[in-house]
Amino acid sequence: MAEWQQWEQRLQKLVPGHIGSKEHMRQTLAHYEVLRAKHYNTIDGFDRIALKALKGEQRKLERKLYPNLIVRLLRRMIVESDIKARANRYSRSDDTNLRSNYTDMKKAGLERHYMSAAQKMRQAVSDFSMPVALSTADKEVMDLQVHFKNRELGYAYDGYQASIKTAEGKVRSADFREYGDINQTQAYNLLKGRAVFSESRGWCQLDPNDKDAMGNNKIRQFPEQFGLDVLKALQDIPLKITDEQRLKIAERLKQGEQVDAIYVIGKKEIPVVLEASPSRGIVRIINDGALKEEKKANSIKNNVVAMQPKMQPQQRQRTLRKSK
Repeated sequence: MAEWQQWEQRLQKLVPGHIGSKEHMRQTLAHYEVLRAKHYNTIDGFDRIALKALKGEQRKLERKLYPNLIVRLLRRMIVESDIKARANRYSRSDDTNLRSNYTDMKKAGLERHYMSAAQKMRQAVSDFSMPVALSTADKEVMDLQVHFKNRELGYAYDGYQASIKTAEGKVRSADFREYGDINQTQAYNLLKGRAVFSESRGWCQLDPNDKDAMGNNKIRQFPEQFGLDVLKALQDIPLKITDEQRLKIAERLKQGEQVDAIYVIGKKEIPVVLEASPSRGIVRIINDGALKEEKKANSIKNNVVAMQPKMQPQQRQRTLRKSK
């Protein structure tokens, strides 16, 4: 009703004489009939009272528009039958929408908030969004605005926007409504500046230098020529892992996570952190200080061995006698 009243106020400004006309009364009556059909099967006590009041307003308009009793009664029989038929369609559609919305929210990792959304869907009359605050693995908070669209046969989940506060206290946000298969874990990792893999979009990463009109960072998609195959990239890195662990690490990298691993140089094992970098087509090691030092030391050792002159057999024998 609130949405209808807003529409009437706008219409009054545009066409002052329309409100109160027969055409306006017909439009209002049709709107009342749609509302009754949508809420016909409600079990909520307050809604039942509201429906009775709405039916009373409907009867008043009918008497004004159709003063002939026979015409009014015949029309009422047709309309009431139509309202019941519509109510059954809405009811079946609601069941389908509820299942569909739950499935879509589960894909995004938001199934815990489904019941709150379902309650709002029963009360709302237009598009709406609901705020959700999520705790992340890094003990940060990611704020979401979860959107729902009002369609003819019910509400539909319409994705979400997400934001976090950076270490500098600034807000970084992105709109994921066009990225239906990016879950909230991937959204958080994107906001942290890392790359994620979407089945429908390929590798994606937040663009820190490009924002939309609402101040959200845009999402870059990397074309196929970047060709980051995380499994192959992991095979090229000498890590202390089994094949099964490699598969799990690949999946975590696709989620945008930073993954701890062990890098092997000779007999030495060095802890490293891995991260997907589709812009360079590699899995990069982000804490490679210790690794560089070890590689440098290993390189110097190899060079020293290579620079030592080879001993002739006679020199080798004299060396051995001296050692004895």
